Amino acid sequence: MASSPIPDLPPLSPPSALESPQRSPVAPPAPILVPQTLDKDKNKDCNLEQLSKKDEQDTPETDFTQLVSSKQNTLKSECGVDAWKRWTKWRESQTNLEPVSSHVLTLKADLLRCSVAELSDCLLCFIREVKQSDGEPYSPNRLFYLCLSIQLFLFQNGRLENIFSDLIYDRFSTELTKILKPSVTGGGCVLSCVEEQFLWDCKQLGAYSPTVLLNTLLFFFCKYFGFTTVEQHRRLSFANITLCTKTSKSNTKTTFLRFHPPTCTNQEESGTKRLRGQMKFIYSKFPASLRQRSDLFYLQPDRSCLPSSPLWFSLAPLNDSSVEATIIRILAVRGLQEWAREGTCMAP
Repeated sequence: MASSPIPDLPPLSPPSALESPQRSPVAPPAPILVPQTLDKDKNKDCNLEQLSKKDEQDTPETDFTQLVSSKQNTLKSECGVDAWKRWTKWRESQTNLEPVSSHVLTLKADLLRCSVAELSDCLLCFIREVKQSDGEPYSPNRLFYLCLSIQLFLFQNGRLENIFSDLIYDRFSTELTKILKPSVTGGGCVLSCVEEQFLWDCKQLGAYSPTVLLNTLLFFFCKYFGFTTVEQHRRLSFANITLCTKTSKSNTKTTFLRFHPPTCTNQEESGTKRLRGQMKFIYSKFPASLRQRSDLFYLQPDRSCLPSSPLWFSLAPLNDSSVEATIIRILAVRGLQEWAREGTCMAP
């Protein structure tokens, strides 16, 4: 018997505003705070809302926890920049460490003075060695926050590279995935200091590039449908997705994608979550010859394309390691493991 369609997919950006690939995404709804944690640094790392403004003003050093706990809950580039400067100062004082790179490289406290190649090598070393100001190691989710804030700082200063997806940063992103993986696959919920909004802030969600668009699709299927494994995502195909148009009473047309999974269990119906606004754009970036395939969905990004290119993706499927790495980063976001459990639709 044919299964009934699942609720339409959620917005790529909040329903209150539509975006183009050149516009900054608007904040989605605030994530749910997960009450349980397996994070050993729970009190120090993640009780972020209990800090007072007085503490923030009285501390001469830019304190990570205080900055993250601001009322706006926005990503703070100062956290990553300060941690970077502290790490470079510490490393320069050490005499028995391996070189940062096999190449001749001068460690720079100013991130913006690092070339792409230098920053790639240094970031790999940074996430392995950086410590808090008291000498204690960072928990994995706080380390992820530092990397996100460094990415934001680069974007804010005209550096367009993506440290999480550009090929030159592959060793760094692979190492970060290894660090994050045990904390998100251990069977519990870590009270992370990384919020969904932070991914929008540093352009890891949205439609800025083929890779970011793939991240966004993976994110929504993880968050709203509970797809937390590579196997679950591999069961998706273009045949499960229908491009639809709905006309309201005011004669306004809305284009959205509707998801029809092969099997479904206990999925609540909700007609309020749609990928509004950009769906025709998203669908148009996939090769037309694949849009009826029942064995493909995530495709390799075409890294040579421009935002204005008619197609953003090749005919080749995205490899499993890329899918897994993205899922691991997604599950490091506050509340995503809990949401995924509640939204599970396809059994593994």
